[in-house]
Amino acid sequence: MVSAPTTDPRAAFPVPVPDADTQPFWDGVARRELLVQRCAHCGAWLWQPRPVCSRCQAPDPVWTRVSGAGRVAEPAGTRSVAETPTPIVLGQHRLTYIVATDGNELLLIDQHTAHERVRFEQLLEQAERHAVESQGLLPPLVLQVPPDLRPVLDAHAAALGELGYEVEAFGGGSARVRATPAMLGARDPGPALERLLRDLKEGEATDWQVKGTHDRLAATLACHSAVRSGQALNAESMAAIARDLFRTAHPTLCPHGRPTVVRIPRHELTRWFGRTGWRRQ
Repeated sequence: MVSAPTTDPRAAFPVPVPDADTQPFWDGVARRELLVQRCAHCGAWLWQPRPVCSRCQAPDPVWTRVSGAGRVAEPAGTRSVAETPTPIVLGQHRLTYIVATDGNELLLIDQHTAHERVRFEQLLEQAERHAVESQGLLPPLVLQVPPDLRPVLDAHAAALGELGYEVEAFGGGSARVRATPAMLGARDPGPALERLLRDLKEGEATDWQVKGTHDRLAATLACHSAVRSGQALNAESMAAIARDLFRTAHPTLCPHGRPTVVRIPRHELTRWFGRTGWRRQ
């Protein structure tokens, strides 16, 4: 196995489209690993999975594990924020994807999963400092909790408190909500809490990209508060999502394991348009 790179290969390696040739990558994602192809002859990291190295044409580049279990681990020498180019937003496609460039590659960013990743890491950072912002409810909201969700609420009460909720049992199967996370904005707090508990209950039997009750709750809260697919965004909002995504520790996947960005290298565009050998001066 090739040793871990001295620079983060994800700086140059796009999330590939699922197909037979890229199945090892997605098998690795399922195991909470990052697998990329590297040439055993010249050491090049490949832009896309290929049967031969795009640099030296050596056959059979090896699939190389560069991450660990649990949360996706960062290889040593990850680029700092200052070294990461700020993407330039070009527009929005089908109210779902942010189209951007880093000056070299074309970036297609899923606005929901990208915003979810940003908010997830913001929540974890704030929770670590005990500084998650809450918004108080005046008067407090009393809601009836469905019977199947009462054990979920009881089991996650402490974690809910760490992430901005202030909720307590109120008798007769009801709960009193005094505060909610500020990132939920103007969303109706009753249905928002019930959806949160429902997602936690239904996700107990599924494989998550993150581990532990606290992180799963943060991931669910981040998902519920993120912008949605089909939502029109102005230029400022798109620029903020693109900028903040590449300031996260793990920008390529959302907490649930879905891709956030696909990179299209310049040489791929050149090949598509038959401009082999052409270079911008």
